[in-house]
Amino acid sequence: MKLILRRLSLFFVFIVIGSATLVAQPRAVKKAERKQEQIERKEKRAANRAIRNGKKRHLEVQSDDVRKRIKKNKKMSSRYGREPFYKRWFKRKKPKR
Repeated sequence: MKLILRRLSLFFVFIVIGSATLVAQPRAVKKAERKQEQIERKEKRAANRAIRNGKKRHLEVQSDDVRKRIKKNKKMSSRYGREPFYKRWFKRKKPKR
């Protein structure tokens, strides 16, 4: 009987110790994931900023008449807010009710 009680008590002690280490690990994992997400967000922002600055620089380098043409074409294209033809051709059709 004592042998069974000892084994059971050791078993429960190992379960408690094991569960305590399992609980502590996800915190570190979550923290590392959050840190990684922050790094990815910063890199994405930096990339977007670089693209915007590149576009600005591209416009600054152009001559005045070219800039006017670019702006005119931009306005004309924004008037026609249609999606590209390949998206219209291959979009999924809604089921009929």
